[in-house]
Amino acid sequence: MSVINNSNNLSALLSGINVMAYWELVTITEPIARKAYLCEACQCVNHLSKRDVTAEEWATIQKAREEGCKILPGTSYIKIKGKYDGDFITFRARPEIDDIAQKYDCYED
Repeated sequence: MSVINNSNNLSALLSGINVMAYWELVTITEPIARKAYLCEACQCVNHLSKRDVTAEEWATIQKAREEGCKILPGTSYIKIKGKYDGDFITFRARPEIDDIAQKYDCYED
């Protein structure tokens, strides 16, 4: 597991899901999955259609859907742990789906 400390990656993450507005005590890491997890970013891109994204992005979304929107064991994923809107939670996402969700502003403000 590695802590994301690249300022460009961190800035992109923070701007994409507006961490600073709602999160407290935030830890952002990019671990390797030891078991399957639900990709929460997949839920955020569900409203996108083939007409909304590039062909490559659509293929990425379709692949994630075919895999049940899961983060598969052995793959890296984004993990954000902290206090969000008063509750302690963990957010997990496939990096490629998170990129699409950020690009098309799919995360709630």
